[in-house]
This record gives sequence, structure tokens and C-alpha cells, in this order.
Amino acid sequence: MSSPDASRDQGPTASWAIRFGSTVGAGVLAALLASLPVALRLGGGRVGSALGVWHVLVALALLPALVSTYIATRSRVGARIVVSGRVVELATVAFASFGALSVVLAIFGALLRAKTHHRGLGGTTFALVALVAAVGVVSVVTRAVTGLASRRTALRVLLIATSLLALFSLTALARQLTADFGHPWTRPLMDVLALVLAAGLASGSALGGQRVLAIVGVPAAVVLLAIGYASLRAEPGLLGLMADGAPLHAWIARHLISPAGG
Repeated sequence: MSSPDASRDQGPTASWAIRFGSTVGAGVLAALLASLPVALRLGGGRVGSALGVWHVLVALALLPALVSTYIATRSRVGARIVVSGRVVELATVAFASFGALSVVLAIFGALLRAKTHHRGLGGTTFALVALVAAVGVVSVVTRAVTGLASRRTALRVLLIATSLLALFSLTALARQLTADFGHPWTRPLMDVLALVLAAGLASGSALGGQRVLAIVGVPAAVVLLAIGYASLRAEPGLLGLMADGAPLHAWIARHLISPAGG
């Protein structure tokens, strides 16, 4: 349950500074979460290499993360008004289903890659299995969440755990689809889904911890932007690395940062 102070922060009486700061802080959190799988992809799965590019990816993803988080936060506020206390259950069903389904498809994609070498057959099989798996996963998750309806803490833990798991399984799934079926759009699609998922998670932080986010949000955003911008100018080769492994981040860099850097 939220404290009275937190509830006041969430409502229309919250000051503009708190709302703005918490939205920026949640956007920073979303950018950090959404960019981590991309960093691991560029780093070849090596943590050290991933950390070397993570801050640049976060800086590039910050603006879309801010917009996505703001939309998600406003949507959650509206959902609370419409469905009252059931917003946690509905959000848990949505995110847990998405997280579980992405894991199932990542595992099936790996098996399909090992057993099937015909792209057309593999793509059709994957699509059919994805449809059946979606129906099954949503059914199972809905039943599980219904059983946990009175245990809000358990629901929140389930929501966070499956959502974080989905961020990493999305990276593996994108890699498999690109390698197996030759669709270059799968990486940007999965990156967008990861951003949406991270924004949904971060929007909960914006609603529940506004004062903390309001204090650290804006300074953190400024520092990340400055460090990311400086790193991109100091290492022009990063743009070429991102062109293949992180096309959306590369597009943002070319249109927003590279021209500014001359």
C-alpha cells in the first residue's frame, strides 16, 4: 500500500517540480534497463565490453525513454481511475505474460535453429508456435495472478522478475530471428519492445517514489547525457559498431549527436 504522502505526490496536488523530476528519473531508469540488453549484444555477451558502451546507449535512449515513461505513467494513472484497485493485477498479467512468452520463444527459437535449416518452414513454424504459446501463457499467467490477487507484494515481485527476464530474452530472440530468418528489422523491433517494457516498469517507480526520483532524476540525466556525448565524440568507431548491432541508437546518434559534433 502507498503511504498518504506518496498518494499526495501522485495526485494533481503534487508540485510541478516533483512531477517533472520524478518523470525524468523514471526515464533514466527506463533507459538504463532498456539499454542493458543492447549493450550485452554489442559486447558479445561479455560484461566488461558491455559496460564500455552502456553509458553511450543510455544517453542515446534517454529522450525516447522519457517520452515512453511519461506516456506509461499517465496511462497507469488513467487505469487506476478506470479499474480502481485492479490495475496491479492487470499490469502483472500483461507484463508477466510478455516476459514468460519471450522466454518460451527464445528457447524454442534456439531449438528451431538447431533442427531446421529451411527459412520458410522455420518462419512458419515459429509463427504458429508463437500464436499457440501466447494463448497458453496468457491463460496460465491469468490463473496464477488470480490466485495471488490478495497478495500485492507477491504480484509486484512476479511483475518485476518476469519483466527483467524478458529484457534479456528479447535480445536472444532478436539474435536468433536475425540469424535464422534474415530479418534485419528484428533487432530494432526487439529494442523498441524492450524500451516499452522498461518504461512500463519505470512508470511504477514514478508513481510510487516520486520524491526520491525528483531529487536524483535531473542530475542523473544531465550527467549521463554529458558522459555519453563526450564518449561518442572521443570514439567515433562506436557509431559504426552501433550501425549493425543497435540500429535505433545509431540513427539517433547520426541525427542528434553527430551533426552537433561537426
